[in-house]
Amino acid sequence: MTVNLVALLADALVILGVAIMTISVYGAFRMPDIYTRLHGTSKGVFWAWSRSCWRRW
Repeated sequence: MTVNLVALLADALVILGVAIMTISVYGAFRMPDIYTRLHGTSKGVFWAWSRSCWRRW
């Protein structure tokens, strides 16, 4: 039972990371200038990376 719950939580966090990265790619194409594009993608990479590291703990 516990193993299934942990696996389900890990899968949910992976899906959350993919969703965050998708939003950051959308922001890279949608933002008007290079500075806001870089800001949007760096935020997406940070949040997806932090979720990935949290999943490993």
